[in-house]
Amino acid sequence: MLISRNCSIRPSDNISAWDLSPATRSIRLNPYYARNPTSGLSFATFNFDAVLASSSNKLIYTTVARSHVHAAMEGYNAVIFAYGQTASGKTYTLSGSEEEPGIIPRAMRDVFGFIRQNSSREYLLRCSYLEIYNESIHDLLTPPSMAAANPVQIQGNSGSDVILTPLREEVVTSLKSVKEVLKRGEGNRRTACTDWNDRSSRSHSVFRLVIESRERGNDSDNTEDPGRQTPGLKERQTPNLGGRQTPGLGGPRLQARGGRSVQTSVLVCGEFFDERGSPSHTVI
Repeated sequence: MLISRNCSIRPSDNISAWDLSPATRSIRLNPYYARNPTSGLSFATFNFDAVLASSSNKLIYTTVARSHVHAAMEGYNAVIFAYGQTASGKTYTLSGSEEEPGIIPRAMRDVFGFIRQNSSREYLLRCSYLEIYNESIHDLLTPPSMAAANPVQIQGNSGSDVILTPLREEVVTSLKSVKEVLKRGEGNRRTACTDWNDRSSRSHSVFRLVIESRERGNDSDNTEDPGRQTPGLKERQTPNLGGRQTPGLGGPRLQARGGRSVQTSVLVCGEFFDERGSPSHTVI
């Protein structure tokens, strides 16, 4: 498993809470925001594989995601995961806008570009889009009434295979069809107004693309070349871990259960990446 940790600081007209050093790929707290800036204490430095301070999704995609997309097209699992507090720019980074596409539309553009350049193979692309809210999984491509009546269940064994059912998968053949799927799924997301955003996502979400390919012209019965399946380019999208929301303090009055679920998930994700990125952990 190869893990790359990158940091992107959302540009602001105010004084940044972080001192950035792109050259050393590190950040540290700006003393201006310290509780006791005159204490003389040194502040911890946080190191990453890359540190970016730009609103350009193109730069972020090129630095962070493009290599993972190419690896997925070669048959490897690839996960792109956005983690951060409310209003830190996760949704914008992953989804973007019409004027500034995010990682997912740029990744899909590269996927179809890769397919056009490899005419000797034929490809089948299937995508799914789900939401994790209050520890329950909901299919975003299914009408909300049906999704609520049939929540997605996790099925698996002691091995690495995990099956989600019932989960709708749709075949996509163009960037336009992908955008239609994303638009439909995002319309079913749970959102609320917060102190920072008028429409802030209140859940985790996962957009997943399964890539299958085989040599063009081979019969499906040809056992010598069954083709390959890429269970990846799993755009493990959590553009919305929610950050800390205190019910009753200006933001939405989130249900206590929902608030606890969000904070538990944030904590677990942080511990996972700290452990996986530590020098003592073996990374392959």
